[in-house]
Amino acid sequence: MTRKFRFSSNEFYHVFNRGIDKQNIFKNDADKVRFQKLLYLCNGEKDIDLRSIPYGSVYDFNVGKRLVSLGAYALMDNHFHLLIKEITEGGISLFMQKLGTSHTMFFNLRNNRSGRLYEGTFRATHTENDNHLRRLFSYIHLNPTALLPKSTSNGSIKLTLQKLRDFKFSSYQDHLGAKRPESKILNLGDFPKYFSKLSDYEQDMADWLEYEG
Repeated sequence: MTRKFRFSSNEFYHVFNRGIDKQNIFKNDADKVRFQKLLYLCNGEKDIDLRSIPYGSVYDFNVGKRLVSLGAYALMDNHFHLLIKEITEGGISLFMQKLGTSHTMFFNLRNNRSGRLYEGTFRATHTENDNHLRRLFSYIHLNPTALLPKSTSNGSIKLTLQKLRDFKFSSYQDHLGAKRPESKILNLGDFPKYFSKLSDYEQDMADWLEYEG
């Protein structure tokens, strides 16, 4: 799919991709943990071999000059969402190429398969305005609602938000102030701070859930 825009430095984009024929690109939680590591390791000018990094030191590894800034992400079973700011010319395209190639090679080797994993070139939308950018944080972090047990997703908004706080494979915990190694994936200082209190952010999430419900 040909994009109708060119990526520009200091602009914000919603980037996403899914498996070919909507098949899963993550078979289990371990695949998602590895992809989180790739979000960090692929965001630099250096070529990185994950196997060469000592266990437990991934998020302290020097990847060189960053290509992009990541503001939010969510990993589903058959797709992912990223909120990205380009900080180096060509940075988004290079970052996504490194990320997609590394994940595909690992996935194919692990699952004894070959060929494409994703349905095509990653898709992206340019944030139209400040309000669009603000809403993307909640939109991305609410995606894992689809992975919750049906009784939870159809339950109270308070219960759904609690389950989303417990979901490890998005950046929602980091936005709520969690201290975990995966927080180093994000570069929140490069994004506007829309919510002065954590309760304001959760209220924005709740408003989305109420509207969609």
